[in-house]
Amino acid sequence: MSTTATTDFSQKFFFWGHLAKGLVYVLIGGLALASVFSGGGGTSGIRDVLNYVREQPFGQILLVIVALGMLCYCAWRWTKALQDLDDDGDDAKGIAKRSAYAASGSFYGFLGVTFLLSVINGGGSSGGGGNKEDLLGQILSQSWGPWLVGLFGVIMVVVAIFQLKRGLKEEYMEDVRTTTMDSRERTVFKNFGKIGHVARALVYSVIAYFLFKVALSENPGQFRGIEGALDYIYQGFGTVLFVLVSLGLLLYGVFMFVKARYRPAMASGN
Repeated sequence: MSTTATTDFSQKFFFWGHLAKGLVYVLIGGLALASVFSGGGGTSGIRDVLNYVREQPFGQILLVIVALGMLCYCAWRWTKALQDLDDDGDDAKGIAKRSAYAASGSFYGFLGVTFLLSVINGGGSSGGGGNKEDLLGQILSQSWGPWLVGLFGVIMVVVAIFQLKRGLKEEYMEDVRTTTMDSRERTVFKNFGKIGHVARALVYSVIAYFLFKVALSENPGQFRGIEGALDYIYQGFGTVLFVLVSLGLLLYGVFMFVKARYRPAMASGN
């Protein structure tokens, strides 16, 4: 396949992948906010997104579209890693960054497969924490299991720090040609990106906390994903912080929509 054809494919993967990722975050944040303001308790996660989309007109078709978008995002991240689109290089730092792209892509690819399985199973795959707990249980059954789960926690802490640094220093502004944006879009991209990255850093920090609890207790039932992290924030720190974090996740989704439109020839997106 020619370089031009490969670039065209990567452009399409980038566009549709970021749209799908943005939609997922808008729904997670939006459903969490709706839950609070409706008195429903204030939690939201991938399972809620699946159920919400499924209940809409042509919901199964919409789930397939979102799933394909997630797979596009996976393909983009792997293309970015394998072809070194950002010229990260083959030294230790470059390999680490490219490995992170691949790991991120694999996660969203898994999410896309989860959505597809939900359609195939007629709603039987909820995307909840059960599968993750089963996997953690299998890992913990090994002598080295707690150490590996603890390593997952350390990795999540590193990701949280990276998100926080990226947000506070506005490093995401280098991802796209902001000069081609009008002033309103540039303001949205800048402000929503900062708030969204900080919100994600907080959520990832809580997930890391649960991974450490699993490692120390050797009990996979201690694990909580995004929904559990939001619930922990809601129960432990109150409605105000929960609303701010949920709003941040929603704004991160809008940030993804804007980013999808303005991809440069080479970008270090996340």
